[in-house]
Amino acid sequence: MIDIINLYEKAEHIPKIKTCLYPEKDKCNGKIKRAHTIQNNKILVSVSDNGDIIALNGKSNLIFQDAEKQGRKRATTFWGFCDYHDTVVFEPIENNDYDKSIFQTFLYTYRTFAWHYYLKETENNKIDFIKDNMDFDLNSNELFSGVKLGINDNNKLKGKFDKAILEKNYNIIKYYVWKIPFKVEFCCCGMIQLFKDLFGNEINSHEDIEDINKPLKNLFINIFPEKNISYAIFSWLAEDIEYEPFIQQFSKLNLKNKINYLNNMLPQETDKIFINPRLWRKWGEQVQNSFIEWANIGELFNFMDMEKPFFHKWKYSYVPWNLFDCSEKLKK
Repeated sequence: MIDIINLYEKAEHIPKIKTCLYPEKDKCNGKIKRAHTIQNNKILVSVSDNGDIIALNGKSNLIFQDAEKQGRKRATTFWGFCDYHDTVVFEPIENNDYDKSIFQTFLYTYRTFAWHYYLKETENNKIDFIKDNMDFDLNSNELFSGVKLGINDNNKLKGKFDKAILEKNYNIIKYYVWKIPFKVEFCCCGMIQLFKDLFGNEINSHEDIEDINKPLKNLFINIFPEKNISYAIFSWLAEDIEYEPFIQQFSKLNLKNKINYLNNMLPQETDKIFINPRLWRKWGEQVQNSFIEWANIGELFNFMDMEKPFFHKWKYSYVPWNLFDCSEKLKK
């Protein structure tokens, strides 16, 4: 029997998928390029130090996350659009400040989805490679079957985004913007699935995880600095009304509790956080390790959340790291 861990390591080196995800394939022009999910010259440069950032998206051992230094020119890139569509479609957010319009917010949401769609397809490609080289059936494996269910959900969601972007119907999303009154030293984007709101009310059901006919409801998050302020954008499909109570609850939190909630939630729920190395060094090794460990226990918390009476209402302790630390000391 071939060692599955060795196979997984080999799968990391199979050729990358290169495709344009934009629905009008007949209008593609130019090569498939390394498209940035987060703007390089606008956002990543702002949270980098000598061209480097700390990325919480490395993989130290199979599914576990680690933090690693990456060059900003390659961080957040994926082979998901041709040169023409990457340039033309996203120009309104590449070359303009965020204006909180539904059009720009749709583009941030669409690009975040495209990245996650691409990542799931890439993961599926690796799993197919592993299955082709194994001598027993992996279809019952929870990790692998979960990817297949994710692919099914993403394909349904892609159909909705494709239709919306071709018809210029940006009202398929709703959104909430938290204007942060200072410049943060990190950025992130993610497509996540919350199971509870802040009061413990159900958003997604754990019973639906393995039901192919019940796609999980997604929340899209984009947080980034812009000049001397920052934005946290939360968006979701308008049909997913279950997120509206969560947004109302979050919007009513004071500044301290908004920061506390996101310091806890982001490393657990998102796997794409990019931190200024100056901030990372300021935390020190002990806090850095705590941050990474917290990011890797998300699955444990999801399992505990299935068992009543755990986690009915949001209540997080204050953690030793602070993604929202924007101390002037970092600039010295």
